[in-house]
Amino acid sequence: MAADDDLIELGRAELADRPLETPYAGVVVDEVQDIPLCGLRLLNDLAGDGPNRLLLVGDGQQQVYPGGWRLSDAGIPVQGRGEILKVNYRNRAEVLGFARRFDATNRVDDLDGADGVTLRAAESASEGGVTETWRGTSGELSGALVEAVRNLPVRPDHSALIVFHHKDLGRCAEILRKAGIPTLALEHYSGAADGKLKIGTVHRAKGLDFEAVLVLENTHESVTGSEAEEERRELRGRQHLVAATRARDFLWWGVLDDTAPEQAEKAEQSEKAENAAKAVETEDDCVHDMPISWCSLCRKPPPSVLPHGYRTSGGTAYHNDPDCTWLRKGQGSAHRQGMNVHDVTRLAWGSVTPGELEPCEFCCSPQWMRRHGH
Repeated sequence: MAADDDLIELGRAELADRPLETPYAGVVVDEVQDIPLCGLRLLNDLAGDGPNRLLLVGDGQQQVYPGGWRLSDAGIPVQGRGEILKVNYRNRAEVLGFARRFDATNRVDDLDGADGVTLRAAESASEGGVTETWRGTSGELSGALVEAVRNLPVRPDHSALIVFHHKDLGRCAEILRKAGIPTLALEHYSGAADGKLKIGTVHRAKGLDFEAVLVLENTHESVTGSEAEEERRELRGRQHLVAATRARDFLWWGVLDDTAPEQAEKAEQSEKAENAAKAVETEDDCVHDMPISWCSLCRKPPPSVLPHGYRTSGGTAYHNDPDCTWLRKGQGSAHRQGMNVHDVTRLAWGSVTPGELEPCEFCCSPQWMRRHGH
């Protein structure tokens, strides 16, 4: 997100102006796959020069936010210094086998420039485990969820309920409240034994694990052939894998499906109305548990603006074309005046802070879009 990136860049600038009086002996970073590129550069700056100053641990298949990078992009040399971990110690064999079914595309390399090891190729260190599945409609969810919680093989405070959409989180929280089942939001979880079932989105569950986990998937999220939908499909696959692998011994996977066969004919007749409703929902909500104005997948660009474009770090315009005539003229003018000429960088329109950049009047125009076949 652009605002967070700006804060990180301010931190880098401050560190450059005022270096640490006592440098860190080492910097250790977990869940590195979800750190933005500028964050990696800041960590590299903090670690400083010298051997064994920076330890990065991550898994590209467990990336729950959009994006992707290589460590070389952050100026971190790791050739010959990376190690691939291939043994899974967290999940019992049955849970691991269930998680392997998800098509979790790895957008982060093995930290050494090569393809990372997928979960399907990982070895299990623990036998046993139990998995259960449920599929039903919204009307059946209440009874199934309450029964699953009450039949957990471990204490509720050693368990968690994970969802992928904050609307489903609110729905489940209300069901459990009415059933008299005490819960605690994952953002308030400190590890203490309190007798309460932990509940939250996959974003909050990342980095945690529990003896037993219940997961609710909602099939209302359709996938089309567009580039944005393909990115969403890959992202959701990784999020599904993260949710499943939060479970050590027991996994209950529920699928909320309101497309029953008897409703198929009615759904087909009202397809246009449903698509319109989904479009409105997409505008009003983000499936990644973020404000929609900050989400590069859910936030829609204005007319004549491509989802991915270009800018200069010192510029105020968003360009469809990296070779835009006006962009190059601006750089030429800055050069003649002795000003800094910034490189052209690629970015997603959704990562632009609202009001931060204006679409270029030359290349973000209907005429330019028609000439380039968009």
